Amino acid sequence: MLVAAKHRILTVSTALVDQTNSFPINLRSKHATALLKQQYPTGLLWCLQVPDPTNPAREVYTQADLAERRRLALTHPVQHGETVEVNGQLYTVRIIGPHEMCAVLEPQLLEA
Repeated sequence: MLVAAKHRILTVSTALVDQTNSFPINLRSKHATALLKQQYPTGLLWCLQVPDPTNPAREVYTQADLAERRRLALTHPVQHGETVEVNGQLYTVRIIGPHEMCAVLEPQLLEA
């Protein structure tokens, strides 16, 4: 019997262009595409808004571009206050807005 995951699982990206680990995010006024980036010494992770892969400014789309576009279209955007999992740790998403650093993930404290 399969059990649905309780939390969305995100992966920290090590590159600026990462067509596997990008995810849609709701920035209140619009939906955008983001990547999860490095951890601050405080334990915070941050989300970097990246150019929309559906942007018509490109002349040629690769198969990877089209696959990412389909995947993102089928994925519900990350929301403010949502609990996500990164490397086994739970975080709460705090949307900042439509800026380059568009959201912060704050670690959830384990109850004793």
